[in-house]
Amino acid sequence: MPSYGSVLGDLETFFSDNESMKRFLRPVDGVSLLERFIPMLMIVISLLATVPPIMAINKLHGEEKKERIVHLLGRSISRTKLLGSYFILSVVNGLVMLALAAFGLWSVGTTVVEGGLSAEIIFGAGFSYYPAMLVMLSLAVLLIGLYPLFGFMFCIPLSCCI
Repeated sequence: MPSYGSVLGDLETFFSDNESMKRFLRPVDGVSLLERFIPMLMIVISLLATVPPIMAINKLHGEEKKERIVHLLGRSISRTKLLGSYFILSVVNGLVMLALAAFGLWSVGTTVVEGGLSAEIIFGAGFSYYPAMLVMLSLAVLLIGLYPLFGFMFCIPLSCCI
């Protein structure tokens, strides 16, 4: 994320020759080019920050497939509690990832932008994509839950379905 923040200081000169970016980031009264660019930049950063939580929730499926959680499921822990604990960890993981990404962008951007950056704009833009991250996590949980029912449909080689 620091590499994105380093561009913020030279944003005006960076986009001065680029006609397509001028059309994409149309002038708005009272809003600077930097304030219009940050939400667009946070889209990319939020997509990157969504990867670790998705990997964390998919870890449950991998562990179940390798039969490493059989000893847990054989005891008093239900599948619902196990999936719920992985989901809560993924939700917290996503929140931390977005917070760290926004903090990295803000800290580097503050050093290169004259007059500094508003933390409210950076963190507001970052956390506005948190609901979308939760939708992706919920979709991953849904697919993990449906896999035992419809897993045979996802098998490409016939040998793994037998």
